[in-house]
Amino acid sequence: MINLDLHDIRKSFYNYNRDNNQITIEFPFLNKDSIVLDLGGYKGDWASDIYSKYLCNIEVFEPIPKFYNNIKKRFINNSKIKSFNIGAYSTNTDIDMILDKDGSSIYKQSNSNIVETNCKFKSILDICSDYDTIDLIKLNVEGSEYDILPVLLNSDMINNVKSLLIQFHEISSTNHLKYRNKIIKSIHDIGFKDYFIFPYVWESFIKKDIPIDKLVPNCKLKGFKIKKGKIK
Repeated sequence: MINLDLHDIRKSFYNYNRDNNQITIEFPFLNKDSIVLDLGGYKGDWASDIYSKYLCNIEVFEPIPKFYNNIKKRFINNSKIKSFNIGAYSTNTDIDMILDKDGSSIYKQSNSNIVETNCKFKSILDICSDYDTIDLIKLNVEGSEYDILPVLLNSDMINNVKSLLIQFHEISSTNHLKYRNKIIKSIHDIGFKDYFIFPYVWESFIKKDIPIDKLVPNCKLKGFKIKKGKIK
């Protein structure tokens, strides 16, 4: 049995961020010409932070109209951050979503009964086909990563992607840990290496030919210990 204490993992993640730079925007190979896809924009905070650091070109995909409208207004004067009222998925489709702030999802994960009907979703392959090179894809899509990533990883399109930033989620209706591990194995097999790993918080992978070291020791699913905010 795998010993997974998400409370400790989250604690170690936030302690690291407190004592160091904000790890989710530490991608030093990015620059003003880089292309970054933000899948699951919510309020646009991450897009704003990584733009402020690298001045890169960012395309934000957010399927919920209310969130999308706020993002659009936020960056209306920034020509390098574009927003789309579309979510990423395995296929082109319309899906009803359960609204729960930053936990809004196509999966029922909370007590919320508020539904946004007919949200627009675009195939991850169609999204990626618009770019010759994608320097970073960030996915925070509340469970849809288990639908999106296998499609992307099994296509030639992944060859155009330099790095991934993923938040995996606990989805009660799926064997999420099995799917997560299978996806990560595929990521490694394709030619990515671990950049940083905080399971079910944030996990990042970069192509092996990018000359950069891991920022922190990997947080293991089994047998890890927390001591003074650091992973041992």
